[in-house]
Order: sequence, then structure tokens, then C-alpha cells
Amino acid sequence: MAIINPNIRKLLENLRKLKTAHQRLSQSSGNRRIAEQKAERAFQVVMEQLKDPQLVELLDEIITGNAQKLQSQMDDIQKKLSKNHSEIVGKEARAMQEMKMKRDELAKRLHEAELLKKEQAELIKENQSLRELLEKNHRKAVVMYDALRSEKIDRTSKKQRKRNIEKGIVSTIFGVGAIAANTQFPSLAVFSYMFALTALHKASRDFVSGDEGNPD
Repeated sequence: MAIINPNIRKLLENLRKLKTAHQRLSQSSGNRRIAEQKAERAFQVVMEQLKDPQLVELLDEIITGNAQKLQSQMDDIQKKLSKNHSEIVGKEARAMQEMKMKRDELAKRLHEAELLKKEQAELIKENQSLRELLEKNHRKAVVMYDALRSEKIDRTSKKQRKRNIEKGIVSTIFGVGAIAANTQFPSLAVFSYMFALTALHKASRDFVSGDEGNPD
């Protein structure tokens, strides 16, 4: 199962680079400003791609269609996901191989999708919402890392909070990647949309934990 559209493949590659840049920013110490600059450059590359008219059309079509489908058929879709969980995880893992996501993490997120509530399915309705969420969480992660460095807390607590911030932005990036990858695989698209929603809800929880110091 390979990504056919070169624009989608390039977007996934750039999302992976953004993920790596944020992980390095999380781990940075002396070269913090350089790490911030690299994360910002990687972010801007992705945001420019998400404004490409061809990508916008692809993403809007899959987001709008699956948002409507999920709202009207959510119970049936969740039952199908539960019944065919292992098969769908395997297909999603191949579809998202450009993102280098661990299979057990994907399985966990798809299991959470089985428990998704209908009101949560309204989170993403078009590509613009996706761009806004990515921008908000990218900015939030950078600000939170910066604030955390000056806080007078013990090393263990600081490390935990830093890890939660990193997990928040990584979940966001995977959410965007799930929707992008499965513009190419219509049979998986609604499950990918559910995965994206659960990843973005996970990101929100992680950012709260990163701010308050609570473990995930």
C-alpha cells in the first residue's frame, strides 16, 4: 500500500520532519534557540503545503465527507472498527508508514476511536480547521517549552511535563497525517478521520498535563 499522490507523500515527509524538530526542541538545552528556529522552519514548510489548492481540495473533500458520514453512521462505523480492529490497524499502519508511527500506538488510538462520542466528531470540518489546529498547537508547544525552562520545579516533574508537551504536538501531527494519508485510501478514510479526532483530543489532554504537571 503506497502513497500515489506525490504532494501527499511530500506532506507526510514534511510532517515527519516537523515531528522530529519538535522532539529535538523538547530535548534541547544549550542550543534551544537553534532548535526553535528549526521547528519553526519545519512548521512553515507544512503550513505552506496545506495552502496548496490541490491539497486543499483533496483534504476538504475527505474531511467534509467523513465528518458527515460519521455523524450519521457513527454506531455502525464503530461496530465495524471493533469487529475488524486488527485488520484495520494493519492497513492504517501501511497507509501511514511515511509517518513512522508505531503499530501499538496506532492500535491504541484506533481503540479510543471506538469510544469516540458523537459531539467530538465535529472537531474538524474542513482543511482550514486542520491548519488552525496545527498552528495553535505548534505555537502552544513552543511557548510552553519556553515557560517550563524558567520554572523552579524538580527535575523529575519538569521532565514529565516536557514529555507531555512533546506528546501533545506529536499527537497533533499524527492527526493531520492520518487525514492526509488516507485521501489515497477511501476504504480507510472514515477510520482515519476517527483516528485523527482521537489524536487531537489526546493532544489537548497532553497539553493540559504539560501545563499542570499531571501524568498522562
